[in-house]
Order: sequence, then structure tokens, then C-alpha cells
Amino acid sequence: MQSEAVMDVDKPEVTDLLQLSIRDKIALHSHYMPFIRHGGIFIPTDSTYQFGETIGMVLRFLDRGKKLVITGKVVWVSPQSSNHNSHNPGVGLQFVGNTRKDIQKAIEAYLGDLAKRPALHQAY
Repeated sequence: MQSEAVMDVDKPEVTDLLQLSIRDKIALHSHYMPFIRHGGIFIPTDSTYQFGETIGMVLRFLDRGKKLVITGKVVWVSPQSSNHNSHNPGVGLQFVGNTRKDIQKAIEAYLGDLAKRPALHQAY
């Protein structure tokens, strides 16, 4: 008798791993995307990704010596442009999986009151 593989829908297949180092609250505030359901973050990259693709990310907080390992789904794409005044190339990742609420709460707790205000300089 053959055993069937069981797929855990809360652990989607990750196609790549990106890293973002955050130096302080202001930098995190510019990358955080609170308008995305369950929270999201913009990761600058020159790589090309498709909407719905699942990406792993490591978010490092340089001022706290901590890191978060997050799984995200591509919901925002800013392609590289020949216009140097346009937005940074990269992807917006929606937090997914069992820890998405914990990740959102941790980021919003770190940001404090900034989480409720729009960023003056958005990375996306």
C-alpha cells in the first residue's frame, strides 16, 4: 500500500528567500504595508516574481539584534524602471501561514504609534 503525501496548506511551497535589514523604526515604517490584509512588507529586489508566488524572507532588526523569518505571498510588484525618479524595484509580500498574525503584531508593537500613520517616505 502506498502512502499519500499530505499537503499542509498553511505551509506553502517557498520559491525563493529574500532578506531585508532594517536599521531602525523609520526604515521599517517605510517598508511596512499596513493596508495589506494581515500585513505586508516591501522588499527591494531586482529579481522578477509573479503575483501569488510564495517567498520566504528574513527580516533583520539591526538596532535590536533580532530577526523574523516570514513567509509571504507576492501581492505587489514594482518593476525596475529606466526612470530613476520612479519607485524602487521590488515586491510587496503579504504575510501568510500560521504566524502571520504574530508577525503583524510584532511589527506593529515595534513601530508603536508610527504603525497608525502613513510613512513620509515609502520604500514602495
